[in-house]
Amino acid sequence: MAGTPSKVANWMQVNRVKINFRILVSGLALLLVTTEVYADYDVRQLKKLFTTVQQRKHIDDMRHGKVMQLHKEKKTDRVIVSGYVKRSDGKNVVWVNGKNTLTGNSIHGIKVDPESINDLGQVILSIDGKQLKLKPGQSWSRRRTGVAARHPGH
Repeated sequence: MAGTPSKVANWMQVNRVKINFRILVSGLALLLVTTEVYADYDVRQLKKLFTTVQQRKHIDDMRHGKVMQLHKEKKTDRVIVSGYVKRSDGKNVVWVNGKNTLTGNSIHGIKVDPESINDLGQVILSIDGKQLKLKPGQSWSRRRTGVAARHPGH
């Protein structure tokens, strides 16, 4: 049964209102869900994600080895190179005895040169004036002569 033009126009207008109402309800529901999620966290936790200008400068200075360590380091009898990261900006980081070179190039009396990583993957270390070349996984001890592999294959 075909309707008159006014009935068709009326039907279309009613359907537009229904569609617009559904969009409005969906939008409000989404807004309510978003508001719930937004209110569900503690704003104080955001401070862990963002830094002040001074904190950022301190972090950058530590990364580039510009921060001096204030405490006297204890010397160690054993050196273990855990690993290293070669960065594209040339500011490499080396892990020795569980510590890294982000805060300085001296770890427990061991001088570490993060920029010295050679093509063989060795890091140059200096302990008591003696130069060592260790790969990640290798260790050195005062009691033992030579370098020991901590893990097979290193």
